[in-house]
Order: sequence, then C-alpha cells, then structure tokens
Amino acid sequence: MPRSGRAGRGGARPPWRGLLVLSIGVLLLIASTLGARADTSESVHVIAIDDEIDLSTAPYIDRALQAAADDDAPLAVVVLDTPGGRLDAVLQVRESLLDADVPTVAFVNRDALSAGALVAIASDEIVFAPGGVLGAAEPVVLASGGAQTADAKVVATVTGTFRATADARGRDPQVAAAMVDVEVVVPDLVDASQLVALDAGQAERVGYLDGRADDLDQLLADRGMDGTAVVEQQPRPTERVVDVLTHPVVGAVLLALGVVLLVGEVFLGAFGLVSATGVAALGAFFYGHVLAGLAGWQEILVILIGIGLIMLEILVVPGFGVPGVLGFSAVLGGGWLTIVGADLDLVTTGQMISTGATVLIAFVAITIGLIALLSLASRGSRQEREASAADSRTPRWLRWFGDGDRLARDEEPTEPDDSDAIDDGAPLSAAADTASRQGAVGVAASDLRPAGIAEFDGYRVDVVTLGDYLEKGEPVEVVKAERYRRVVRRARG
Repeated sequence: MPRSGRAGRGGARPPWRGLLVLSIGVLLLIASTLGARADTSESVHVIAIDDEIDLSTAPYIDRALQAAADDDAPLAVVVLDTPGGRLDAVLQVRESLLDADVPTVAFVNRDALSAGALVAIASDEIVFAPGGVLGAAEPVVLASGGAQTADAKVVATVTGTFRATADARGRDPQVAAAMVDVEVVVPDLVDASQLVALDAGQAERVGYLDGRADDLDQLLADRGMDGTAVVEQQPRPTERVVDVLTHPVVGAVLLALGVVLLVGEVFLGAFGLVSATGVAALGAFFYGHVLAGLAGWQEILVILIGIGLIMLEILVVPGFGVPGVLGFSAVLGGGWLTIVGADLDLVTTGQMISTGATVLIAFVAITIGLIALLSLASRGSRQEREASAADSRTPRWLRWFGDGDRLARDEEPTEPDDSDAIDDGAPLSAAADTASRQGAVGVAASDLRPAGIAEFDGYRVDVVTLGDYLEKGEPVEVVKAERYRRVVRRARG
C-alpha cells in the first residue's frame, strides 16, 4: 500500500514540473554552448598540411579557414611540411588564403616546396622552423621517362600566379617568379638555370621571413599568445574521399554507370533500385568534382542535358539520329571538362590527352551498356510477357503476388500449340507463322516498350518494335519475320 500511495502521488504530479525541468535542461545546454563558443573564439586554429597537396586539401583548407573566421580566432597557423602537389588544388588553397577573414601565418616546419611554396607566399606571415626550406616550384608532369618540365604555357601561367601572389602580400615578385622559372635571375641570390629554394637566412635577406620559431609553442609565445587554447583542424572523411571520387578512372566508371543505369531503367519504364543506383553514381561523380572545385553547375547541366537527349533518342525518336549524337557529345564533353577542370590554361597537353582517353573509355562503356540494355529489352523476360498477356481487368495488386496472371490465364480460352509459340527460342507454329508473315497487320496485345505481345488472326506472337513505344490496342505491321518473333512498326493508315 505505501508503494501504491507514492505511485499515485507521482501520477498526479503537475505537468508544469516536467516542463520546468525540460526548460532548465535546454537553458543549461544553450549556456554550455555559448560558453564553449566563447572559449573557442580565443583559440588559435592550427591547420596542418603534412603530405602532398591534392584535391582533398582545397575543401579542407577552405572549411578550416572559414571555421577560424566564424570563431573570431585571433590567428590561423598553417603548418607546412609538404613536397608539393597538384597545381589545380593549390590554386584553390591560394584563393582561400588571400580571401581569409582571419590573420594567417605559414609555419615552414621543414619543407614548403613546389605547391607548398605558394601556400606560404599567400599567407600574411611566414615563419621558419630550423631547417625550413621554401621554394623550388617548377611545374612538372609525369611522363614515361619520368618527371618533365610542364609546357611553356603552364610555366608562364604559374610564374605569373606566383608574382601576383607575392605582390599581394608585399613581397618581392621577382623572387617568387624565380622559384618557378629557371630563366628568372635574382642577383646575389641565384643564377640562370637554377630555381630559388630559400633557407631561413636567404628568406630573411629577401623579405620572405617574418619570424623564426623552434615549434608552435614558441611561435605563439612570440606573439603573446602563450597559454592560448589551440584548435587543431583535421580533414573530414567527406573531404578525404574527394581524391578517390576525382580519380580519372573512378570518375569515368561513375559517369558511365550512372548514365547506363538511369537511362536503362527509365527506358524500361520503371524507377527502382537500379535507377536509384544510377542516380547515386552520378551524385558521387558530381559531388567529388564540385567539392574539389573542378566542376560547377555548368558542367553538371551539360551532362544532364546530354542524358535527357539520349533518353529522347531511345524513347521517342526511332533509330539513331541528331538527339543521340548531341546527347553523347554533351555527356562526354561535360565529363571531360569535369575531370580536367575548367581552367584550361593550367592543363598540359599530356593531361588533356590522358583525360580524353579516360572519357573515351567511358564512351565505350556507355555504348556497350546501352546496347546490352536494348538487347535485353527487345527480348523481354518471360514473366513480363506473361504479365502483359494477362487480362487487363485483373487487379494490379493481385498480379504483384503472381496469382493475377494465373487467374487471368485460367479465365482465357487456351489454344494448344500456337500459344506456346511465344516461349523463348521456340519457333512459331505453322498457323501462327502464316498469320504473322511479313506485311501482316495485327494489334498490340500489350504495351510494346519496345518488346511485348501482338495478336494476328487470333494468334499471340512475341514481337519487338523498331524502337517506338506502342500502346496496347494500336495496329501493328510486321516488317521482318524471324524464327520465334516478329519485328513490327505502327501500321500505316
């Protein structure tokens, strides 16, 4: 009884008490969040680049700098120990640094070579650790004989970018240019045919050093920030996967898979797991290249228009004509621009050829996939043909369970021998063969997408159109008589 009494009092507890407890919890959560933000706003954000600069680096740096700005951080330190990396990726990092809303310091903790040199030059300050080296940024391409200097056009473009970046940060543009082009000479620093690679002493002499520090703690202490909390930024999994999704081979596979699955299932008149997989493949293709900065809405729109034209060619226009050619051209052209990137001035001839070969592989894969789908659709599965031959009055939900087709067939008068002529690989009976000879006119007994069933003088025959979509009940004419099926078109007149 005592327990019952306590339970009864608990059940009669006023509802406002629960609301009060919930409100207090929400207020405490908000307060803790505000407190954490207040602490974060006094934190220095540290962004490490300790490997090759690739396409995943660009979104990582951009997000990290934006997070530092959102937290009103007094400083963002980019710790560099990198041999370099992709030119298209570092150009995006450069833009993020030049546009950053937070003061930035490049801490050359050993190596800031090649693409890493541009990261350092684009920062507000450059601090050297003992043994740090900055420079040696001549653009190269990988060839069969090893690394080779990039085309003169690319070298000139990169040289101009280094000059402009150094000038924007108040540094000597000639020194930056000499890091890229061996033809640029800096008196008392480097002769012709040599690239500039600065140690701390040389960097101080030419104005490329704003401080020295043994480690990050000393760097902060020299700025009166010793004891300041540090927020270490790390790449997210979604950013790490960019390198995989933007690999040329992976990109070509995703593009081909997406086009084939999406067009194929729409062509078959359904939308399910196959088409969803196609959408996911295209989504992964677009996601990786957009996040990497290689593609924008223009390239995506071109590819989608191309897919639409291919669908138009298959579903509406018979044969293979202008829509199909334009569709394939749009898909492949958009894929090429997406993989290679929009800034063609920085793309070498070898890279263009390599990307063209990759897109050619995608073209072959798409063509083979669509031909296979068309072949499967023209034959059709036996279950689909039986479902089409069932009584149209049978409820759809009943046919989903398989009984509808059986009931419909049980209600229909059967015709021995001739009705069996629609089996796969079975030749038509003599009567059905005569009734559906070339030039014979019948009626579609099911929707033809393009395969299905047609009836000629009471005999049901497996047929396939020339590519047109015909609805049940439309007149058809046999244009080609084969062993076990007929090729038909819409009857004229």
